Amino acid sequence: MDRDAGRIKSELDRLYRTGGALLRRDARVFFERLGRGDAFYAGKPLPTRFYPYILSRREADSLGAAAEGMLAIIEKATRIVLADEALARFFALPRRRMRLIRHDPGYPRAVPCARFDSLPGRGYHKFIELNTDGTSGMTNVDEITRLYAAGPSLRRLLAGRDLGAFDVAESVWRALMECWRGFGGTGAREDPTIAVVDWAGVGTGQEFEAFAKLFRKKGCRAIVADPRELSYKWGKLRRGTERIDLVYRRVVSAELARRLDDVGPFIRSYLDGAVCVVGSFRSDLAHSKKMLAFLSDERHRDLFAAGERRLIDRHIPWTRKLIRGEALWRGEKRDLIELARRDRASFVVKPAEANVGRGVVVGRHADEAQWRRAIERGLRGGHVIQEFVPGRGASLGLLDPKFALRRYRLEIGAFLFGGRFSGVLARATSHHMIKARREELTLPVLVCKKSPRPPATGRRRSRRG
Repeated sequence: MDRDAGRIKSELDRLYRTGGALLRRDARVFFERLGRGDAFYAGKPLPTRFYPYILSRREADSLGAAAEGMLAIIEKATRIVLADEALARFFALPRRRMRLIRHDPGYPRAVPCARFDSLPGRGYHKFIELNTDGTSGMTNVDEITRLYAAGPSLRRLLAGRDLGAFDVAESVWRALMECWRGFGGTGAREDPTIAVVDWAGVGTGQEFEAFAKLFRKKGCRAIVADPRELSYKWGKLRRGTERIDLVYRRVVSAELARRLDDVGPFIRSYLDGAVCVVGSFRSDLAHSKKMLAFLSDERHRDLFAAGERRLIDRHIPWTRKLIRGEALWRGEKRDLIELARRDRASFVVKPAEANVGRGVVVGRHADEAQWRRAIERGLRGGHVIQEFVPGRGASLGLLDPKFALRRYRLEIGAFLFGGRFSGVLARATSHHMIKARREELTLPVLVCKKSPRPPATGRRRSRRG
């Protein structure tokens, strides 16, 4: 955190210590309004704190540049893999799945909607995974931040400060319209009928309704639909009598792949080019943690330019597919399984396509038997092994009942829509990792609008924007 953001945080902590009844009223109103709003998961208000994550302008610029640069590399890697059958086998996906991935979605971006999840260190971010299909949290962080900044005591503190908030949901809208215009060309209507598509009953259903509400405000017809409800006749995708032009796909590909026979009309309409689907199945390669293994594997380094390799080395932790054989570890060729068994404190085992921490085993937080089982399970297929990234913690203020600071572990998500850095999802946990929604706290996010001035002496630092 640079000096400007640190000064604001110090003033905020002072307000929390001295704010008294007015601040407590703001906190009470915040949680009451949260209970009536759209920031819900599985029918309950999203767990949060009445305390923000403050992002300095320097950190926002650094995170944005790294995330945009890495996403551009992943777009390039996707094109390379799709053009080379031998490289495509690295991902070991079934033929039916690869058919969907290879299909041209009708617009140029493989990954129009994404969120890099990172563990922040001192002056850098390590991207431990990339979410493409099913990327969530956008309307939640927008709503929580809006409600937090609305309190009178906070408004007085923020008045005159160069602090602002991202509008992540608006960035989603712009990315969808860019894909729609690419799909439909110059003749594309400005008011397509949009369906937000995922299984009925999933925990993020309220977010889908929030997006449908936004799309209607923009002048479009919008519905939320289960893919099993859709029909495909005479070249049109429909739910009931409602024709659908654009699908904002939130259903996760790994789940969809297990139920392809249940969603035949949706799949046929996509392969026939009858509907614009954002994100397309082409983003599945990027969503797999095997993409991080592909990027960090020394056998693929020649596919990338020198600057791209430096970006990969800086922001992608060492990652390999969990298979028998040798791997280069810190400049030395090692038997991968022997290395993993001997040095579990250095590694994490993850399913390549699970989310919300499902199936993740952190070596230093597992006993020997748990770690052995994790490796054996991983060797049966579909897992990666990744270097452990320690990250860093943050002190969050609590009014419980007196003001106190408590340490939490941070995970920072960088949203990218249309290839552009679009905002931040800041989550905190008191555990060693986020393994379930109920264990995480989604924080309000405030960002310094201006870059700090460069030092008075010495070389001037370059700045983005």
